[in-house]
This record gives sequence, structure tokens and C-alpha cells, in this order.
Amino acid sequence: MNVQPVIISKRKNPEYPWLLIVAALIVIGAGLYAITCGFMHAYPQLRPIDFGILLFFVGMSVLYTVCYRLEDLYLYEDRLVIKTLLGKKKREIYLEDIQTWHVDYTQIKVKHGIHLSCELILLSDSFVYKIESGSYLGYSNFAAIRDYLTNGKSFSARKAKRPYFQLQHFFSIGYFITFVILMLSFGSVKQNTIFPGQKLITIIGRINNKPEIRHSKSVSCLHIKLEDYPDFEFGVYFHSTQLEERFVAIAGRGDTVSIYVTAEEYFKKIEKTRQLDFFEKIIDYDFIPAYGLKYENTVYTAPKYLIP
Repeated sequence: MNVQPVIISKRKNPEYPWLLIVAALIVIGAGLYAITCGFMHAYPQLRPIDFGILLFFVGMSVLYTVCYRLEDLYLYEDRLVIKTLLGKKKREIYLEDIQTWHVDYTQIKVKHGIHLSCELILLSDSFVYKIESGSYLGYSNFAAIRDYLTNGKSFSARKAKRPYFQLQHFFSIGYFITFVILMLSFGSVKQNTIFPGQKLITIIGRINNKPEIRHSKSVSCLHIKLEDYPDFEFGVYFHSTQLEERFVAIAGRGDTVSIYVTAEEYFKKIEKTRQLDFFEKIIDYDFIPAYGLKYENTVYTAPKYLIP
């Protein structure tokens, strides 16, 4: 005998979960791509790998929430059947086992004011089960579900204890740690300062890209690649934005330039005759800061006394 449910839960916005699944899969894919890019260097690079792991954790957290924690409810005359969004049966609660119930209300700020979210908590000696009305992902027939499950049951004033640790907490901890590592790695960016008497070495090569100016909070930097050193990108620090813009306007791919880098960077990365430390390998290995360049007999540079 095929018994039909008395009530089937209906979502306020049934398309939202599926949109979230697509978005989560895109984020996970982007994360895996970033991780792959991080390994496509002479040394694994911390930032793209860490950023990829961060995206992966975020995407997996959303995917887990939508596919496992979002539930469809099937109410029969004698029991409540709970299924995942994908239709897999999670658990079954017989109505006679429900001893008491409790309701919690939470205020949620929405675009047009404040929404009151309701959480129905079913209690017994052996289980605690919660049904949330939600704002976007909740049930449009929440009142009918609540009335059916609490009919003839005693109201309890006690609040249910929440589980100490759930899988989503693992995801939260994971992307918090990766986010902190990512921020610390950006804090270790090479300084764009050099000291009087510090030796600079001239590198001569042909431009292999359209030079571009990238701005940060405190300084702007001209990014340039050379055909003769394809594994590296040079960041030239100027003391004048006008000089940067003038160079970008007249320089082109294939033109020859002389770039001034520190002896330390030159011998560690170009000549490879000095040992790189651990962080020099995993953070910005393929980026070399430079402190001026010479193009068509014009010097675009940091302080002149540093030029060899």
C-alpha cells in the first residue's frame, strides 16, 4: 500500500538552492584552478595555493549546507520523514516519540526592514530536531508543518543545547586559517626601499609585454616582462607617476631596456649562485623588484646615486 504524505514541505524560493549549488561548484572549480596555477612555477607559490584552498573551503561549505543540511520534510499520519535536497533519506521521527516542543525567534535584517525567523525545536529524551522557517531558504508552509507536528504536544520553555561541533564548523575553521595565512603572506611583500650604497646590477633585455602601471595604497609600480628572462616579472618602482606614464606611452613590445635590480635578487634568481630562503621560494619567487630602467638614453629611476 502506497501511503502518501499528509504535508510536503515547500520552499519559499525553490530555485535558490540550485543556484547556490551551481555557484558553489564554480567557486570550487576556481579554487582547484588557483591551486593548480600555484604549482606551475619553479617553486610552489603560497598565495595562489592558499587562495585556492580558501575558495575550496568556501565552496564545499556552501555545497555541504545546501545538499545535506537543507532538508525536505514529508509528514505522514504517524511520522516525519526527513530527506536531503537530493532526495536521500536522512532520518525518520515518529510523532509519538515527540514529547515536547519549543520555538525560538530570531530577528534578521532584510532589504525592507526586519524579518522574524522562527525555529521549531522538537524534543524528546533521545533526540533534538530543529526546523527553521528561514527568510530565503525556509519553508513557505512552515506554519502548517509546525501546527501538525505540535498538535497535542506539550510546550517546553527550556532551550535545546546546540551540537558542540558540526562539519560546517570544520569548514569555517579551515577558511579562517587560510584567510589569515593569505593576509600574512601579503604582509610579507618585498619592500620597495633600498639604501644608500646598496649595489644595483643592470639587466638588459627586450620587452615581452605591454608595460602596465599597478597602484597600491602607498606606491605605484611598473610591471614589465623581458623575453630574455621569461620566468620573471620585473616591478620597477618610480618616484614620479609622470615618468611611469611617459614610459608606458612610448615603450612597446620588442624594445630594448636596461633594468636595475639589487645584487641580492640578481645572484639569487638570475645567476642562481646564492641560496634562496624558504619564504623567498614560496612567496613572489617569479617577481623581481627593480629600482629604475634606461630606455632610449633616458633614465627612469629611483635616486640617481644608486644607479651603477
